[in-house]
Amino acid sequence: MIWIIKFLGVIILLVSVAGYGFYKAAKAELAAKRVLQYISCITELRDRIFYDGSEVVTLVKAAFGELPLVVIEDGRIHTADCGIADSERKIIEDFFNRLGTTERQGEVSRAELCLSLLKEKNKIISEETVKKAKLYRILGICGGLFLAIIFV
Repeated sequence: MIWIIKFLGVIILLVSVAGYGFYKAAKAELAAKRVLQYISCITELRDRIFYDGSEVVTLVKAAFGELPLVVIEDGRIHTADCGIADSERKIIEDFFNRLGTTERQGEVSRAELCLSLLKEKNKIISEETVKKAKLYRILGICGGLFLAIIFV
């Protein structure tokens, strides 16, 4: 009877550690997806600035829609806490902090700069995400198996 309880405990341990590895892999993949969403939304924002030219906050709301990527407080635009790395967040925050301070062509140029920097970062992130996701999954499974073997 005791071996059944021990076996169930080992299975629970294996599943929980492996599950944590899969969770970390999904979190890394989500961060990469968020950077792509920022690229898409900033591209749309650039086009809206170029063709529309209305108030900045209105343009940002229209470009980002319902995506939980930006927070607008007292007319200031900030990035939402959505799991992206600090280096990408700094690029986007810098873009938002200076948004609305120059004429239309300057805003479009600044958006182009932000997009080019984010695209460079995205190439690196894409490569790293594949490696990290695989590593997290393998570590989760191997760690769970290791602990299961120790406790058996």
